[in-house]
Amino acid sequence: MPSTFLSVAQAVKLTGKSQPTISRFCRKFAASSHIQKNGSAYLIDEDFLLAHFPASDAHISDNQEYSGNSLELMSHIKEENEFLRAQLDKLQDRFREINHLIAFKGLPQHTQESESVLPKPKYFVEKVMYVVTAILLILLVILILVKF
Repeated sequence: MPSTFLSVAQAVKLTGKSQPTISRFCRKFAASSHIQKNGSAYLIDEDFLLAHFPASDAHISDNQEYSGNSLELMSHIKEENEFLRAQLDKLQDRFREINHLIAFKGLPQHTQESESVLPKPKYFVEKVMYVVTAILLILLVILILVKF
């Protein structure tokens, strides 16, 4: 039985993977007989594609139960959540350190040479506080979105 070759767009629809992912896959296996190049477009052997990327949940009928891609996605989300929590903990620790430095009034004086390179302490601390606060808020929003 002859092989069915799919375009990148068809492969994206079938697998649920992004177009850049499918394109990287095609470039990686371009020398194989399972990938054909038609001008600047790739054609991919359907069986070869499905051996590497299972069909997405979107192509499974509503009457069938599935768990493969959902479990994979859930696992990825949990890993990402753990990573973001670790990053948030680090940022909170750094935030506490910065607050401690701000409260500590004995900051070293800058020489004229270093003042030309470094911003004035008062403005620098304010900017750092704004940046740290913004990062913490962004991470908090991400954690809330991931949780739901």
